[in-house]
Amino acid sequence: LQEGRTDVVLIIPAGFARDIYTDQPVSVGFLTNGSNTLQQGYAMVPMQAVISNFGAVCAVRSAAIHGVPLLPAVPVQLSIRMVGNPTQSYAFFYLYGVMLTAAQIGLMVSFALSVHGDFHNHYMQRRGFWRTLLVKELFYNGVSLFSIFMGLAIITGGFQMPFHGGIKDTFILCISFTFVVTNLAGILALYFRTELALVQCLVFYTLPAFMLSGYIWPEIGMMPLFQWISWLIPIHYAAIDFRDLALLGNAAGEYRHAAILVGVGILELSIMKGLYYCQNRCA
Repeated sequence: LQEGRTDVVLIIPAGFARDIYTDQPVSVGFLTNGSNTLQQGYAMVPMQAVISNFGAVCAVRSAAIHGVPLLPAVPVQLSIRMVGNPTQSYAFFYLYGVMLTAAQIGLMVSFALSVHGDFHNHYMQRRGFWRTLLVKELFYNGVSLFSIFMGLAIITGGFQMPFHGGIKDTFILCISFTFVVTNLAGILALYFRTELALVQCLVFYTLPAFMLSGYIWPEIGMMPLFQWISWLIPIHYAAIDFRDLALLGNAAGEYRHAAILVGVGILELSIMKGLYYCQNRCA
C-alpha cells in the first residue's frame, strides 16, 4: 500500500474463524489509500456491505443455536485507517492539485506571450529559432520550478500541510511537467495570430484540463471517451503523482509518467519547429 502497488489492504486477524464460532467479537483491519478522498470510497462502501452481510449470516446462525444467543449485535467490526490522509482533510486532497494548476497557467501564459511577441516582432528570426527557444526554456522553466518549490515552502511551513516526498523525486516530476506544458504553450503561441485568441485558448484550457486530469474526477469513474481525453492532457501525468508524493512520500508511476512527459515534450519541439517554418513561409 505504501509503495502504491495496491489501493486497499484487508487484514483478517489470526483466529478469526475460531472467535466467530465461539461468539467472540472480531475486528477486521481495513487500510486504504486516503490521498484521494473520492476514490477511497469505491473500495470502502462495498467492503462495508460485505461485513454487514457477513454479520447478518452470523446473526442467523447464532439465533438458530439452542439457548440464549451470546453473539454480540455487531460480531465483526471494521477498523478503517486512511493512509496518507488519516483525517480525510479536503485541503490535503485539493490544494496540491490547485497549486500545480496555478503554476501551469502562469507558466503557459507568460511563455506563450513571450514566444508570440518575439515571433511577430521578428526577433526570433534574427536571433535564430533554437537559440531563442533554449534561452526561454531555461528561464521560464527555472522560474516556474522556483515558484512551485516556493509554494510548497509556504503551504508546508505556514499552513502545516504535509509533504513527505523527496526533493529529487519532486524535481524530476516538476521539471518534466513544466517542460511539456512550456512546449505546448509554444505550439499555441505559433499557431494563433493574435494575442487575444491565444490568451482565450490558454484560459479556457486550464479548467477542463484539471477537471479531466483524473485528480478530482477519478479515472476509474470516467466513461471511456473521457478517459482517452484524460490521457492526452499533460497534467494527468503529474498532478496525482504530485499529491501522492506529498501525502504518501512516493508515487508508484512517477518515473514512467516523467518519461512520457519528456517524450511528448520532445515531440512538441518538433511540432514547434514545423509551425515556425510554416508561419515564416506564409508570412
